Amino acid sequence: MSQIDETMPPDPASVPADPIQRAIWYGIDLTLLKENLRRTPTERLENHRRALEAVEAIRKAARKRRI
Repeated sequence: MSQIDETMPPDPASVPADPIQRAIWYGIDLTLLKENLRRTPTERLENHRRALEAVEAIRKAARKRRI
């Protein structure tokens, strides 16, 4: 596939009408979404908090390394 083909919008006739099938067609992996929806809102917030702490630790380490 050439670079031009990769940047061209898809042919509307080839895009599935069903939103779930369209997401899969575009390459979205629904596995993580399904797993997340099985969690309670509290569990999702806790996962988000841990991820945010990890990002903050990485930023702090990067700042420290630049100094």
